[in-house]
Amino acid sequence: IQDEQKQQQKRQQAAANRESDSDISMPNGFIFEFQLHSTHGDAYYIGLNGLEFYDENGERIGLIKQNIAAYPHSVNTLNPGTDDDVRTPDKLIDGENDDIDGSHSWIAPILPNVINRVFVIFDRPTSVSMIKIWNYAKTPNRGVREFSLLVDDLLVWTGILDKMNENQSENDMQQVPFNTILFADERILTEHEKQTVLE
Repeated sequence: IQDEQKQQQKRQQAAANRESDSDISMPNGFIFEFQLHSTHGDAYYIGLNGLEFYDENGERIGLIKQNIAAYPHSVNTLNPGTDDDVRTPDKLIDGENDDIDGSHSWIAPILPNVINRVFVIFDRPTSVSMIKIWNYAKTPNRGVREFSLLVDDLLVWTGILDKMNENQSENDMQQVPFNTILFADERILTEHEKQTVLE
């Protein structure tokens, strides 16, 4: 209970700091690059369920297949010439973020001396007020833990994503929770979203 109280105090202080900061800087650029440094325990695969980007007005940015890429691309890279596995980068932006059977998610192998990366690419400089990230839900140990975000090669964020609930079932009506990277005033968020902000 004390840990929960400390976490709540930390969130409240962070919220107060954000609201008192009159010069909140939103990243602006062409290429938003997620570097994925570790999982929640799996040594062979790493994945995510979804990404949503929001513009300077708090409106969701429409993303299409041409806006998203990953390296390694997906588990299909383990068998060149095949594309049997549907868990490809485009699933990160298909809007089906609460999927728990894996069909609307992305997963890739962890290879020696390779940092797994996910890229969101715009055709003009784009300002982003917040990013919502849904972690991999089918096998939660394969979800991202430590990650960095670079915008046009400039580091703008490092953090840790929450692990998804191990006990979630197909019949569970609760949506897969997400984490939020916030680059704007917290007043643009709903009460539910405020609980998802990464510190």
